[in-house]
Amino acid sequence: MTRYGLIIKAGAADQEVVTVLGVDITKVWFLVFGLGCAIAGLSGILASSTRSVNPEMGIPILAESFVVTVVGGMGSPVGAAIAGLLVGVIYSMTSLFFPDLAELSFF
Repeated sequence: MTRYGLIIKAGAADQEVVTVLGVDITKVWFLVFGLGCAIAGLSGILASSTRSVNPEMGIPILAESFVVTVVGGMGSPVGAAIAGLLVGVIYSMTSLFFPDLAELSFF
């Protein structure tokens, strides 16, 4: 884990200790929040080329992401990658053979 990752993890556990060690935790939280917003904006830009742009455009992606997180395991990048491939294959095969059930297939 990197130094910044350790600061973020320690700040989540106990903010006072991190502040006593000389780290301005409010700047760290601001940076983490800004980075998260930037990644969310980038994903919206990338998704707009394949999906229609509307205020509710993230809801189908959110449902699929929730399923991948539950199946792959919380905090497991390898499990999430395998679950993402599994959900993608299931969705593709179901939409090929049973198009009406494609949206429900990965649940």
